[in-house]
Amino acid sequence: MRGRSSGFTLIEALLSLVITSFLLAAVLQVVALLARDGEREVERTMPARTRLLELLRRDLESAWRLDGRRGGLRLLTHRSLSGEPAPVLVEYEVSDGFLVRRERQPASRTSDDTRAELVLPGVARFEVAGAPPAEEETPDGAALLDEPRSVPDRLTLALTAEGAMTEHWVLVLR
Repeated sequence: MRGRSSGFTLIEALLSLVITSFLLAAVLQVVALLARDGEREVERTMPARTRLLELLRRDLESAWRLDGRRGGLRLLTHRSLSGEPAPVLVEYEVSDGFLVRRERQPASRTSDDTRAELVLPGVARFEVAGAPPAEEETPDGAALLDEPRSVPDRLTLALTAEGAMTEHWVLVLR
């Protein structure tokens, strides 16, 4: 009669490897979910002015056409916030004390396709120096598509709060 040797059989070792793999996959999913939630929380708690500057920098770095407007900015960019690769018309303007960012497809004529985001509360005026002046306004943004313009290397932003305090920033783009 042969004595049983100490150690694990091949079946036991493989079974423990499979169970360990499942447990490790579950732990990694929980860690990934927590990391994603942490990124969202950082984005929610990011100071509003910092978020504004990041949005502007992101839009301006991928813009190929830019027009300064009284009290705002209008540009064509290659990237939308939702990740759409098609050209997107982006407008920044003050509305009811908020700095609002609107984006839509340039050919779209309906407000259903417009995505609006309240970027910063308590804003009385938003001005951009260094942007070419706006040409003839068209509601669908078609004039922006006609002739690409070079985007300046630097823009000066002036943001006036409702309490009449004005902040100035210089964005260097390239």
